[in-house]
Amino acid sequence: MKGSAPGQSAGFARRSGARWFLGETAVGAARTHRVPLDFLSGGRWRVDVVRDGPDGPVRESRLLTRHDTLKVRGVENGGFAAFVCRAVPGRAGCDEPVRHVPSGTLTVDPRETAADPGTEVRLDGGFTIDEFGPVTDVTLSAKAPEGWSVEGPGATAAELATGRPLTADWRITVPEQPAYGWTNIPVTVAYRDPAAGATAPKLSLRRQARVFVSPPGIDYVRDLPFSAETNGWGPVERDTSNGESAEGDGGPLRIGDRTYGKGLGTHASSEVTVDLGDTDTYDRFNADVGIDEETPDRGSVVFEVIGDGKVLGTSGVMGPHDPAHAFDIDVTGVRRLTLRVTDGGDGNDSDHADWADARLHIAAGTARR
Repeated sequence: MKGSAPGQSAGFARRSGARWFLGETAVGAARTHRVPLDFLSGGRWRVDVVRDGPDGPVRESRLLTRHDTLKVRGVENGGFAAFVCRAVPGRAGCDEPVRHVPSGTLTVDPRETAADPGTEVRLDGGFTIDEFGPVTDVTLSAKAPEGWSVEGPGATAAELATGRPLTADWRITVPEQPAYGWTNIPVTVAYRDPAAGATAPKLSLRRQARVFVSPPGIDYVRDLPFSAETNGWGPVERDTSNGESAEGDGGPLRIGDRTYGKGLGTHASSEVTVDLGDTDTYDRFNADVGIDEETPDRGSVVFEVIGDGKVLGTSGVMGPHDPAHAFDIDVTGVRRLTLRVTDGGDGNDSDHADWADARLHIAAGTARR
């Protein structure tokens, strides 16, 4: 706002419809705030001021024109805020009733799931107005990504009252040759607020379901049951970093500048063991490992891949700035696979260790488990 002095004071002026909102705050000794009102149009204006006073907020009002300067007495390190509106007979203030916008909750189930190429996934969606209903012209829909298909009409309602649910379900078909990894299925609800008028744009909410498609012949370790599990801080996390001590409190798996959709988030010292079944089920194990970016400047760990008690591969000591180490290990004949993380010899502070994209290759001629 005109008159502000960097390092000494900061002011603003904003307009909403026919009302203006002014304010200024200042540091240092008490002063009189001065705001020229030449940005207003002609006529008389009501100015409602709330300013800092020696004993707390002070409220006052005055009538001014665009030819005046608003003068507000200040205090040390104080300021003011003001509403400016047209002065009309009988108007007691610039406040206006708050118009409540209808709000609701959109749910999608499942939020995440896995599927094979050419298979179907069932997706359920639901929408409920939580307060300030009813709403009108409601549509609930799911959209298929390119190459995928969605069967199901969604749901509509001419009017939806507060607390009344609107539900729909869809069958999502994965293409025979999809892009592998995560695919987002957006679910959207759009509706009108009757109080806003028929020409107002619709309100909308969007949620996404995520479908993970594995390449043929791959089983991810996170999808297998753990026969044994230990972790240095909280539980081992599936598809997220270790986070803190609670289950599910991690973020995305990130090593360096890459984010991974699948894997294990651990904290030294940790071990995760999976039983591989018959000795000819899998023939290779792959993973990218490293310190997660949620501890970008601390931590040192060693990753070890152990098969039936024998160390098959080790990363050596890794720090927070090291690039991911790629494991590619022959596990032919292994019945029991253990993924171990040790603290690197200097204690386990900030040792957030990721087994990103940890996966087993199904041996040729072996059916998927």
